[in-house]
This record gives sequence, C-alpha cells and structure tokens, in this order.
Amino acid sequence: AVIELCATDEDDSGETDFVFTCEDPFILEDSTCEWQTELGDRGTIFVTITVSDGEETSSKEIKVEVIPKLFINEFVSDPLDGGDEWIEVYNSEMGSVSLDDWIIEDGTGTIYGSGGGDDTLDDLVVPSLGFKVLNKSIDFSFSLNNDGDIIILSKVVLIDDEEVRIEVDKVAYGDFDDFLHD
Repeated sequence: AVIELCATDEDDSGETDFVFTCEDPFILEDSTCEWQTELGDRGTIFVTITVSDGEETSSKEIKVEVIPKLFINEFVSDPLDGGDEWIEVYNSEMGSVSLDDWIIEDGTGTIYGSGGGDDTLDDLVVPSLGFKVLNKSIDFSFSLNNDGDIIILSKVVLIDDEEVRIEVDKVAYGDFDDFLHD
C-alpha cells in the first residue's frame, strides 16, 4: 500500500519545507508512506499521517482496506451433456475468505453478489489455500457466452460512505474484446 503525501501552506507563513510522519506499519519513503503487505495481511487498518511546517502541525487518520487476493482459477462456459456452468475461485491466502461484499460479473455488466436477497455471495467461504466452485443457478444467475466473455471478481468497500468496487481479478476468453474493460 502506498499513500502519496502532499501539503499546502494554509497559514500563509511562507513555509514550504514540510516534515511528514506516518505510523507503523507504514514507513516514510521520500514523499510517500509505504507498507509492503505480507501473506495474511487483510482487513481494515487506520494510520495517522502527520505534517509539520515547523510552526503548525496537522494530523489525519486514513482508512486503509487490505483486500485478500482471490483468483478466478477455472471455469466452464459450455458444459457437456446439459451440465451447469461454473466458476472456480482460488484463495492464495493463509486463512479462509468470506465472499460477503464480493461480486462477480460478466461482459454484459450483469452483477451477482453483495446485494442481499437472491443476488448475494454472502455466507460463501473460500478456504485457506483452497477453492470454491460457484455454480450457475445457485451462486450466480448470468450465462457465460460460449464464444467469449469476461468474468470479473471484485470486492465492495466503503470509501467516504460510498460503495466502491475494487477489481481483484478478471479473465477474458474466446473472442471477447477485454480492452473495453480496462
């Protein structure tokens, strides 16, 4: 995680030599606070950033969301003998990952998950260093295009009281033009 730091001289003192500090686990590097996450680091942490111009000091607490790394590992878009489509998600983390607040979508923008009701992945868990198979009609409702499509896995987080989707992984296959989704 990297937090870019900048400051302005709001008290018009003429000072432009600012001194920044940031709390552990972040380390100050030039004008950034950096933290190299390690396997298993996840969840929400709060870090306080302080800036001083020698006369005035100001601090701000910043929320940092560390999202587990999940991968779209395998999928079947054109099953044989009338079987169901499925998408397999792999968890590379030490520790299980709940799919609460996660969504999966296809190239049409049909979103499944993190919405309550029938459109939810809540209560599903991907085990530590393991797999979870999501089955069509049970865990998602859209159909994967046999000729080509994109599957996008995202985590929904709150930023300033607004839900924001953070794309964690995506897989395009067949004749799907994934440049439209970059």
